[in-house]
Amino acid sequence: MDGRVSAEAWVVKCKGCTCVVVCRAVDQQAEHGSPENAEPHPGKAVVLTCCCCWKTFRYLPTDIFKGCPSPSNVCPERRQRQAVPDGRKKVDGALLVGACIIAAVRLSRHEIKPSPALTAKVAESIRLAEIIRLKMQE
Repeated sequence: MDGRVSAEAWVVKCKGCTCVVVCRAVDQQAEHGSPENAEPHPGKAVVLTCCCCWKTFRYLPTDIFKGCPSPSNVCPERRQRQAVPDGRKKVDGALLVGACIIAAVRLSRHEIKPSPALTAKVAESIRLAEIIRLKMQE
């Protein structure tokens, strides 16, 4: 186990982008507390719009299974979103979180309102987070 909590639900594999998407959510705590009241299989066909590619398909009961929603490695929509448009920098999730924490600490005693000082502190926080990330990769 890697320490992550698996959030199982009734899911389907999208016929468009192959991502696994939620068909019907499940209350994990209720099922754990009283397994006899577990959410049953939907039992009939459903029409579902994928939250990734926004295409709508009809899924038979045999297409519905209990699992964890996840993006597909071959999803063209996901690849397109990850591509760097117009030569801009790709935003790294860890870098974003680090920059937000640094900015929050630096601005904790100041009023937050749009200003050149705020813009400068945010830019400095991003640069500092990038420096920290690069040092950690060495």
